[in-house]
Amino acid sequence: MNTGTFASWLNRFEWTTTPGSHVNASPHATVLDRLALAVVTGPDPDTCHQRLPLVVERNGVHIQPDTVTTACVA
Repeated sequence: MNTGTFASWLNRFEWTTTPGSHVNASPHATVLDRLALAVVTGPDPDTCHQRLPLVVERNGVHIQPDTVTTACVA
């Protein structure tokens, strides 16, 4: 089986943010916090669910905590 971004079962892959963009994690995340869109195909749902993590692994997604803090002074 071919894996990665150019796999025959990868129907569509599109980045929806740029490197360095701020995104929120659950439970505060919305659809605007997606990093990318991937559509995979397969003979059954289980195969598709197994293929999605392969797309993530092959595209080098790295998320780190925000280093900016906010202080409130009364």
